[in-house]
Amino acid sequence: MKTEKGVNLQATFVILACLTFFLTGMTIYFFSDVAKCYKVLQESTQKYYQAEFYISEFLDATDYLSEQSKFYIVNQDKENLDNYLYELTKKVRRQISVAKLNEITNGDEISSEESPAYEYLMEALFLTDELVDLEIHAMKLVAIANNINLEELVEDLQLYELPQNELTLSKSQKISKARDLIYGEQYQQIRSTAMENQQMAKKLINEFTKDKQNQSFKKLSVAITVLEVFISILVATVFLLILMNQFLLLKPLEKFIDCLKRDYPLPKVKSQEMGYLARTYNRINEIRKENTMFLKEKAERDALTKLFNRQVFQQNATGLANTKTELLLLLLDIDSFKSINDTYGHDTGDKVIIKVANLIRDYLGGDNDTYRIGGDEFVIFIRNKDASYYDIIKKNVEKINSILFEASNGIPESSISVGVAYSSNGYSKELYNNADQALYFTKEHGKCGISFFEENLEEL
Repeated sequence: MKTEKGVNLQATFVILACLTFFLTGMTIYFFSDVAKCYKVLQESTQKYYQAEFYISEFLDATDYLSEQSKFYIVNQDKENLDNYLYELTKKVRRQISVAKLNEITNGDEISSEESPAYEYLMEALFLTDELVDLEIHAMKLVAIANNINLEELVEDLQLYELPQNELTLSKSQKISKARDLIYGEQYQQIRSTAMENQQMAKKLINEFTKDKQNQSFKKLSVAITVLEVFISILVATVFLLILMNQFLLLKPLEKFIDCLKRDYPLPKVKSQEMGYLARTYNRINEIRKENTMFLKEKAERDALTKLFNRQVFQQNATGLANTKTELLLLLLDIDSFKSINDTYGHDTGDKVIIKVANLIRDYLGGDNDTYRIGGDEFVIFIRNKDASYYDIIKKNVEKINSILFEASNGIPESSISVGVAYSSNGYSKELYNNADQALYFTKEHGKCGISFFEENLEEL
């Protein structure tokens, strides 16, 4: 194992403790009492910090189940359902947390069945079981609505029986019923009560820990009183401990907190333990940022063309609605794309889509305002340009079509049709419809070209 560089806090504190024992050797009886108090304090603190951790694990597991069930109800993505069932039947963090809490607190007053903390924990577990029942109920409704093969699911979900009247509901009604179960007042009330019980259990355990610490500190005070003769030497020792605490622990912690607020990497410090903490956090934080960027990219980008998807288009369109922004909207698709798929296959069709996407990105919309909203459908925003910019757009469309006419690298020839509409007041549904009408006009008049929406478009 690699040796950490810097001051080893644990080893340093042990040395100082041994020095303290040596200096107070004449009062060994009282120091044995001090050692006993310290051991009780250490064990109880460690035990109840562990208890606090498992309570947090219990809460995290409950939140994770709730989150995955809601994701599944809203997005109907089977991955969320699989995540939920894996947590519920494989990881079983809620049950493990309760079992660990019973193990950790075994023998203490707080583990007694008459203890309020124990009662709160059991009530929280009972209530989260009710939440699980509602979640399974809702998810099975959605699974049936989406015709998922129930034999692929875990036994708990297979055996869960739904009321006969819910089985006869339509798909949309089943999904609506599932959402009512998860987002309804009953669910929220049970969840709120479960969280309150969990927090009360946590509060009682913390209070019990503090009481244990106070008792130990009182005994330490008595022993220190007897050792007044050694007070001057002990003050020097304590002063040294304070300096270590200040410069090797508190100061690094202050730096860490400041860096956490600013989302900066944690700096190097002199103590081994804090240095290990900083390096570990920095590694985890780097991974977190990479994962966040990856998930954001995956959620916003079309997997085939890497253009923004329909969801981002709708978000940006909403942001541009009813603004004073001059806006040109280009709506385009690939001519006779179904024929390309039927003739050359879908793999070749995908290559055509990618080629078109790259060309319109390069010649028309750039990367930030180009969207793939359907199979071979694309939308482009051109901001702060008026109708006079149409001629430039037309030339670029002609350039794109001239490139598409040339088959290359196994990609057959193709072309695009474009409809353009202008608005001086940002985005609106009418603007989209106008562009769509212009596109239709292009399609009806030979394809492979571009039309600009005007009031008398059909008469031209």
